[in-house]
Amino acid sequence: MMFIISLYRRHVIRFIATSPLGHNINISSTVPFIFGDEDTVLANLNKDSLRFTQHATRIIKAIGNAIHGFNDAQEHRKTSLELQRCHFPFPFEDAILAEEQTKVFNKAVYATLAHALDACPSPEDYFALKTLLVDSSPKQLRIEDRTCISSVSEMPESWKERTPTKEEATAASRIQTWWRGVMFGELRYASTIGSKQHNYVNAILQEIWHLLDSDIEQHASYLLRYMFDLSPKLAKLYPFYEDDWCKTVYADYTTTYSDQPPNFWFVVFRYE
Repeated sequence: MMFIISLYRRHVIRFIATSPLGHNINISSTVPFIFGDEDTVLANLNKDSLRFTQHATRIIKAIGNAIHGFNDAQEHRKTSLELQRCHFPFPFEDAILAEEQTKVFNKAVYATLAHALDACPSPEDYFALKTLLVDSSPKQLRIEDRTCISSVSEMPESWKERTPTKEEATAASRIQTWWRGVMFGELRYASTIGSKQHNYVNAILQEIWHLLDSDIEQHASYLLRYMFDLSPKLAKLYPFYEDDWCKTVYADYTTTYSDQPPNFWFVVFRYE
């Protein structure tokens, strides 16, 4: 008996074979699959789908290519465009949507580095990634509700729950514009091949990639999953978003209890 399986997305199929004498079953598939008893199969259902994993790996490898091409102007332009194509679910015609996608991706990259370091990235690491991603945003780096880098002062208590005047709003807008210009100038200088700052940033990026490459599949899945959690609206645009419907999360528990009288209900354990 032979089965040739060609299924879209992830599926679970239960085989029950009966025969008076015996049976020989061959199963073939165009993609990797798991065949075994219940425990063997369940252990793999809490993992990300193949399409999710493959796309996540393409994204993080594109980051590696961008880092390797950072020291070559022509190669850097090429790898930067390729990186954008990888992390976009499809080419956006809507500029606002494209900007939102870029912001989500940048935050996910910073969070992935923090995950790999198991600590907040240093200011030098943060600036190196901002240079690679051409991210001129002056906002604070926040990862899992923690402020890793304080780029602004704490707001005075008297200013909280207060509506700024028209003059204050205008002044704040001018300061933000000026600061963005300063940040963009620093990023441009760090991107200038041959400059002292460029060589320094390039060395840091190589160290970052060495760290990410040490466990590329785990870091790749973390990056894409962080993007999905950060913006469910954008996550739905990826063709493999619905693969999670067949993802199973489970846990095994072991406990002991004393002998109980018959026909008597009792709590074995409580999970909260």
